[in-house]
Amino acid sequence: MVLYVDEPVSVHRQLERGRKAAEANERAKTTGSDVVIEVRKTDLSPDAARNRYRTFKEITYDALTSLREIFHYHFINAQESIEVVQRRIVQELKYQSSLELDQRTYDLLSPIPVASSIVVHARQQLVERLDHYSLHHRELFAKILASIREKFMPIVLRHAISGLAYINSEDSLFDEPLSLAIFIDIFSERGYHATVDVRIEEVPARIDLETGVITTRRKRVYRFAIRFQGSVIRRGH
Repeated sequence: MVLYVDEPVSVHRQLERGRKAAEANERAKTTGSDVVIEVRKTDLSPDAARNRYRTFKEITYDALTSLREIFHYHFINAQESIEVVQRRIVQELKYQSSLELDQRTYDLLSPIPVASSIVVHARQQLVERLDHYSLHHRELFAKILASIREKFMPIVLRHAISGLAYINSEDSLFDEPLSLAIFIDIFSERGYHATVDVRIEEVPARIDLETGVITTRRKRVYRFAIRFQGSVIRRGH
């Protein structure tokens, strides 16, 4: 929160502070007290008080305004009495606290990273994974690359305008657990957004003619979605 007052109120309060400090120091002299309140020079002169406020507006206020772009805060009108301003502060604190999770809830959620944090080093981690595939899973990596070149890219190229291609595959190459990770990372490195949905279907394999019992086999169908920035077709007039 930022407590804010306009120039007339600021000047009045500065001068009032100077007057009260001078009176308190005068009483201290009379009573022999050692407690002396510092009197600011700007609290004794209306021109100096106005200049102090002007400095605030030209330097501090601009900095606060620019800070608000990355760190949200709320302005509090502090021109009323202390009691009124205090109520406004309490209301604002209650509102802000209502936007925050309970500590116990936060502790439960904290193991799941926020979305903004996982993308900070995403490119670096992608490069590390691809190098790892190339060095330690060279044969599988080469097979995935060949499949992308020969089977996927011809279909992707035909969808250059829409920027979205759905491709189904039953290739057993993708039964290898690491294959899908390699596939997605290769497309990511090339600037595409690739996702995959694995569907398991029951397919009739044999029918017992005497009993009518149908024996099925499980078939894996990989449904790939390849997204990228499509082409904008300009129309003539």
